[in-house]
Amino acid sequence: MENGQRTRQRRDNQSSPGDIPPDQLSVVGLKIENRGASAGIDGVRKWGALISVAFGAFMAPLDSSIVNTVLPIIAREFGADVLVIEWVILAYLLSLSSLLLIGGRLGDLFGDKRLYVSGFALFTLSSIAGATTRSPCASA
Repeated sequence: MENGQRTRQRRDNQSSPGDIPPDQLSVVGLKIENRGASAGIDGVRKWGALISVAFGAFMAPLDSSIVNTVLPIIAREFGADVLVIEWVILAYLLSLSSLLLIGGRLGDLFGDKRLYVSGFALFTLSSIAGATTRSPCASA
């Protein structure tokens, strides 16, 4: 048997992606996988992950804008001028950037998903606690 005939026989014996129903196919890179019934569950998980990451990406700029919004109140309450109050923004950015390195390492140790969810929960709870506290200046 010639080499070309063996290649043709091998190619004819293999199943092609056309043999699998289209609702059970998923393209990953250039490889086609048979996903079966679990494709619906994976779709729900993907949307949940997308919504979670999008909400987290929305909360980060919101948090930094809140810091910038309260700067005039901080300056008025402490009697500080603009040059001194700029240190609040600098301290916020320095602490945020240094915690990114620690967060990356903790994600490597404990898992990215677990760290993201626990950090998101901590951020939400601390935001609720900060929003519901009463200021001594507000009651006076």
